[in-house]
Amino acid sequence: MQQPYMGQQGNPQQNQRGGGRGGRYQGNRGPRPSGAHGGPPQQPQIPQGFENLKTMDKGQRDQLVGDLIYPKIKGRHGDHHAGKLTGMILGLDADELLELVKDDNKLFARADEALRVLQEHSTA
Repeated sequence: MQQPYMGQQGNPQQNQRGGGRGGRYQGNRGPRPSGAHGGPPQQPQIPQGFENLKTMDKGQRDQLVGDLIYPKIKGRHGDHHAGKLTGMILGLDADELLELVKDDNKLFARADEALRVLQEHSTA
């Protein structure tokens, strides 16, 4: 005779009935506090793979950052401007690029600023 699967608590009935709750997923029951575990809000984190951004050569840095920010800029400003705006942003120094990859709000503010500059020069 096959033994029922014994979960962490060793209760086969719990596993057969979806955790002892009638088989219904209970999931999160409301908004979580501002921090991930109820603490204060976290500072923006450096995305994985970007830890050495400051020491990369410009070509590597531009490729890595461009691959990350281009789709975000395209989503906000469309196909027509995304390439030019991304290129303008990639001209910034490594310290500022690091701040932009950590914080989408800063990235979008910089992209909005670059678009204003681009529009001013195209009408002049």
